Amino acid sequence: MTSCPFSRYLSTVRSEPPVVMPNDFIHVFTFKAPDALDLKALRNSTKAALKMLVPYCEPGRTGAIHPLSRIAQAYVRAIWLSVDAARQAYIIAGDAIALSKHVQGQKPPKELDNYARGMLALATKAEGTTQQVLTDFREVRQKVLSLIEKKKDSGNNKLVQALLRFTGHQSPLQQFESNITKYINWWTWIDLENGAQRASVEHLTFDYGALRNEEVVLKWGEIQGNFLNYFIEIVRLHDKSSTLLSITGAVRSNG
Repeated sequence: MTSCPFSRYLSTVRSEPPVVMPNDFIHVFTFKAPDALDLKALRNSTKAALKMLVPYCEPGRTGAIHPLSRIAQAYVRAIWLSVDAARQAYIIAGDAIALSKHVQGQKPPKELDNYARGMLALATKAEGTTQQVLTDFREVRQKVLSLIEKKKDSGNNKLVQALLRFTGHQSPLQQFESNITKYINWWTWIDLENGAQRASVEHLTFDYGALRNEEVVLKWGEIQGNFLNYFIEIVRLHDKSSTLLSITGAVRSNG
């Protein structure tokens, strides 16, 4: 794994044992790298959304404004899940690069397969994490809309106007949600590679031919670099805010 000031964040997620499901179907998994994802729009919308949310999360807000704090914190936790998925993507790409070296080094097939299953298990987990972000965002938005309906006739225009900021089409939150949908679509490479059998990794066989191709390995390297850059930039913003640190429960880096 690449050493960087944020390695304590990056090292906290590793490949997990695969989920075994009985299945007689055996599918061949190759390691062709997916297209590199343009993370610029996601990075910008993530930063804008967090900057918008922090003032509402600050301690000391009471009375009529208090519901905003709970809503803002729920949005922050959902956004941090997407950052965690980026960390996982960085690790997965690094696993693919490490596998290419093991393939060139003639590692025993059993060791290669065990490593590959760990990589695929983490990829499946990361795909699920990105799906959870969208689910959480939509659940919070429904709570916001419900609260607007309850409060719009109460005369509390200040609260209603603040709530409307969360749901407007030009809201940073809506921009983030749009970009996270594209982020989710990127993870379909797992489904295309592994078909309907992605939960049954014990029933996969692996074709390592692609990892002997320098262009494929370089593509995995590009993916790893893109996710690392995205992750570091968001973590730098996050680590400057004691409010964000307290909400996510993340460990402060030294960077």
